[in-house]
Amino acid sequence: MLGQQLSKRLFGIIFVILITCLFGCGESGLSKGKAKDVIETHIKDLYGLFLPQKVEFMGGTINSYKFILTAKSMGLIDANPTSSILGSLGIKSSIDKPKLGDVYSITLTEKGNSTKHLYSENGRICFLLGQRKVDDIVEIKKGDNDQYTVLFSYIFKYNELGKEFFSLVKTKGSEVNNPNWTMSDDNPKLRGKAIIVYDSFLKKYVAKSMMWSKWEKENWLPLSWNTYDNDKQVVVSK
Repeated sequence: MLGQQLSKRLFGIIFVILITCLFGCGESGLSKGKAKDVIETHIKDLYGLFLPQKVEFMGGTINSYKFILTAKSMGLIDANPTSSILGSLGIKSSIDKPKLGDVYSITLTEKGNSTKHLYSENGRICFLLGQRKVDDIVEIKKGDNDQYTVLFSYIFKYNELGKEFFSLVKTKGSEVNNPNWTMSDDNPKLRGKAIIVYDSFLKKYVAKSMMWSKWEKENWLPLSWNTYDNDKQVVVSK
């Protein structure tokens, strides 16, 4: 009799352990806490001022040109000519007044090299301009294949380099056409959208994309975020 009671009790304990493992040891879904940790890991460092390592003036608009001039005026980079079609004819030019056919290499100065920077996924140079912090996880929607769309709000604050950069950019007024440059430096609240999936090989949640929008109106644009590529930290900007 006593043996039967012990057997039943032992069976009950084993049953509880099995149920716990089935429902507790597996991946139970993306919580708001986990989502916040994943997002902040990727966006807490605000990198910007994306610069190519080579710029060619072959006609058409170069979107990064004003970035280059701004970074040069801040003493972060040098722009050295590597070839010039008109230069062979004795016609001089510079990065401030380039001629058609000029090619320049963009290199870091001593100041730029000592300033915290990374490279983007396509090789552009970018500098640490501030910090971002998730303010709230607004909503989590689960889609197919363990993919989650996470809506969140966040704030950011420029560091001294960021303040200097955006102050110089603002002086260009209508010459600059980028919604990021209309932001103030007084901790504005912005909308964020992240696509997060569970990687069964890494056994953790990872971000696949990040978007942002102004708080007042939904207008989603790519948000730069940081990740690792072959153990090297890079900035994703698309």
